[in-house]
Amino acid sequence: MLAELVNGFGKTYLTIDYDAANNWVYNNWIGYQTYVGVIAGADACLPPLRENHCAYLLNDNRQVVGPWDHAVQWIATDWAPRAAGQGLTHFA
Repeated sequence: MLAELVNGFGKTYLTIDYDAANNWVYNNWIGYQTYVGVIAGADACLPPLRENHCAYLLNDNRQVVGPWDHAVQWIATDWAPRAAGQGLTHFA
């Protein structure tokens, strides 16, 4: 595991792994996602993408509880352009 982000309650809300066999970064989001947590988590996956020269990000939301649409605008206008600028071409 490359990174594990923990919220103020000591609970893991995101793990980030690099899968060399598939050449993707895998984000596993867990539990309720706050706006601040989404920003921190999204930014935390950028270094592994850059360091591994990886164009693929697999974003797993199966364990997310509740909505996280409060961060969609930021993802679209801030994070996505930065991710694309460093080589991200596929995001699922």
